[in-house]
Parts: sequence; structure tokens; C-alpha cells
Amino acid sequence: MCIRDSINAEYGLRKFQKEMSRSQVTMLSKFAKHALWASGISSYFSSTSSTDTYSLRSAEFQLNVFRWREERLLYTLTQRLQKKVKSASSPLQAWNDVLDHANELSHAFMQRVMLEAFVYSIAELTTGRAAVSDTGVTVLAGIRALYALDLIHKDPWFLTSGTLSSQQVQIIRDEINVLCSELKPHLLNLVDAFHLPEYVLRETIAGSWVNLNSRPKKDSRL
Repeated sequence: MCIRDSINAEYGLRKFQKEMSRSQVTMLSKFAKHALWASGISSYFSSTSSTDTYSLRSAEFQLNVFRWREERLLYTLTQRLQKKVKSASSPLQAWNDVLDHANELSHAFMQRVMLEAFVYSIAELTTGRAAVSDTGVTVLAGIRALYALDLIHKDPWFLTSGTLSSQQVQIIRDEINVLCSELKPHLLNLVDAFHLPEYVLRETIAGSWVNLNSRPKKDSRL
């Protein structure tokens, strides 16, 4: 980084720190907390008690779980931020101390938006004039369910926060395996739908790993 860039970065940081006054952070925290409770956060938690196959694959169930996580993370972030503002040397330091929480919230937001877009797109196919067969819609719904359940299973927050029990997490894992088995016959068609160029398909990752690993390997020490 050149001297000019360093000066500009330092100036920008000081300007940001000046604008992040203590009163602004507190006001933001209180506003977010009020908006969160006004949205009825507890309405999402009740849906997580269902563990049958239909409920787990339900777009409504998955959206409720994703929204619950996002809003709960927002609420707990504002709580942490309020406490940090009181003890930190500056509002900027208070914000930096909760960046891990803010990063987790940003991932929850992104994943919720992606899921909503997925659900909306499938709904458009079923109600619009697009030439998509019932089988195609079913496959897309399976991919959507697999996407959501896989993210739920991989995120330890659902377990550590008490949103899901260990038994529910295990049932979700089993359902992921079932979905993979159901989608397996459609995998080649799904890959073809991306219209991957031929040179990509000729790469090692798309070939036979059995043949690749059957070749004699040279000693790396030579």
C-alpha cells in the first residue's frame, strides 16, 4: 500500500469513528430491538417442533426457521452492542468487539434471502406460463429443501441456541440423505442444465477417479 493510500485509509477511519457517536449507536440498538419484538419473533419458534418429512421439506417451515435465526441473531447482537457501548473506549471499539456476531448475522441474512428467492422462483414456475413439467418442479423443490436442510444441519447455532434438539438435528441429517438418494437419478440432467463447456467436463474432477488413481504414481522424493 502506498503512502497516499495509507493516509486516505487513516482519514476514512477517523471520519467513520467520529460519525459513530455513542448516542447514534445506542439509538440504533434500541430501534433494532424495538423493531425486532414488534415483528413477533416468538411466532417462528413454534414451527421448529415438527420433525416429520413433510414439515422438514416444507418451504414454510424452512423459511420460518431461517427468519427466526436471523431475527434472534439481530436481537442478541443489539444486546451485546448495548453492553459494549457502556464499557468500550469508543463506539467504534464497541462495534469491532461484536464483528463476529455481525458476520454471523450477515450470513443468516444472505441465506434467508437466497431461500426466499428460491421459493419465489418455484412458485412462479407453478403459476406462470413456463414450460416446466411436474417432475421438474418436484426436483427443484427437492433441491430447495436440500439447500435449506443442509445449511440448518451445518450451522451449530440451531443446536447451541436451543432452537433444535439433538434428536431433531439427527432427523434432519437422515432427511438430507433421503433427499440425496431421491435426487440422484436427476443429477446428470441438473448438470446439463448449466450448459458447462466441454473443456470443463474433460477436467480430472469430471472424469473417472478410479482410472486416475489406478495409474502408477511417481515417487515425490525423486
